Amino acid sequence: MGLVSRGPDIPINAAPDWEYSPRSGWHLIYNRKKRWIFYLIPTRGGFRLSLILGGKAVAALQAGPWAKTMLPLLKEAKRYPEGTAFSLTGQTLDIELAVALLEVKIAH
Repeated sequence: MGLVSRGPDIPINAAPDWEYSPRSGWHLIYNRKKRWIFYLIPTRGGFRLSLILGGKAVAALQAGPWAKTMLPLLKEAKRYPEGTAFSLTGQTLDIELAVALLEVKIAH
């Protein structure tokens, strides 16, 4: 997966840690201090990238160059009290979009 190979280009400064959940199995979680940044969940032939963005981060994406791309993603994203959940897999994973999501997550 290109995102994993781009890891050094993404200034996430987060520590990876493998965790197990009876519901979803093994997943790699990236924490920055006590804040989790994103999950990488192994799937057949790849990974699923999951992260939750707060209102400011979503607004920043909607106002930026990713505005058109964000509309369909926002329609299918799940809403939680802590923010909007995005889950990108091989079919929906655009490396540049994933990098933009991670950058805005870290900035907000």
